Amino acid sequence: DFFNSDKFATATFVSKKVEVTGKNTAKVHGDFTLLGITKPLILNVTLNKIDLNPYSKKKTAGFSATATIKRSEYNMSYGIPNVADDVKLTIESEAILAD
Repeated sequence: DFFNSDKFATATFVSKKVEVTGKNTAKVHGDFTLLGITKPLILNVTLNKIDLNPYSKKKTAGFSATATIKRSEYNMSYGIPNVADDVKLTIESEAILAD
């Protein structure tokens, strides 16, 4: 019900710029779309490790990313203020070097 998934099956993030902030950290600037509404968003990204994947034997990079959105900005205001408006996004991902 909150996400109206019948009409909006996916949420997307399209990166526009990567700003390196440290040896293993960056801010990834982009556009986040939720419930058909697109707004700029900055992901705080940490490079966890680059190594050979023990299963695929391919070079793999692991990343963690976080951001906080206000769900009311995406027309998801049900329950506010009893249900928090701030929602923390947590993303865990891997990138595998192509052949």
